[in-house]
Amino acid sequence: MRLLGLFVLSAFCVFPQPVTFGIKAGAPLDGLLDATQFPPGNQGATSTTNPYIIGPTVELRLPRNLSIEVDALFRHYRYQWYVYLSGSGAHTTAIGNAWEFPILVKYKLPGRFLKPYIDGGAAFDRVEGLSAIINSYTATESGSTTMTTQTSSPLELEHRTSPGVVTGGGIDIHMLFLHVSPEIRYTRWSLQHFRADYVNSSQNQVEFLLGVTF
Repeated sequence: MRLLGLFVLSAFCVFPQPVTFGIKAGAPLDGLLDATQFPPGNQGATSTTNPYIIGPTVELRLPRNLSIEVDALFRHYRYQWYVYLSGSGAHTTAIGNAWEFPILVKYKLPGRFLKPYIDGGAAFDRVEGLSAIINSYTATESGSTTMTTQTSSPLELEHRTSPGVVTGGGIDIHMLFLHVSPEIRYTRWSLQHFRADYVNSSQNQVEFLLGVTF
């Protein structure tokens, strides 16, 4: 990741080529989290990944139909899990954000208005703003007691950051002063953000993105 950053910086300094700025938005084609529902019904989990991805993008055009793209993509998610046993139980609700920073080398096929392209590179992903509220229940002879705690580091959090490998492809559509680029992108993360019996983060990520650059 550090070497890729130095490469991007060197490219900006060495090649005085046009630089385009814009925005990327899209939707995940799979969930960020996988939740498990246990058969007995006294244990389980649910998760929700908001159906949008959005963030700024910068592209540096290089010779020979090559370019370097750097994105900062944001998504929001939430999950909850519960365990109810004889005389005790717990219920957790958590919300958080994930920031994804891909650095890609892109090759575009020659064309005037439509340029199919492929891209690939590395990415860095980080969990931010995680907040989990845990309600614990314990039965006693006089009734039950409830304890509520809030934490930014729940037990199921395995890694806050993860590197990954990215590949994808799309079409660059030149419209007047705009470039519109629909793309399908796949990322394989090397680490899991969350890992537990009831909720796990997926290491395979597929997303549809639409870029608009000037």
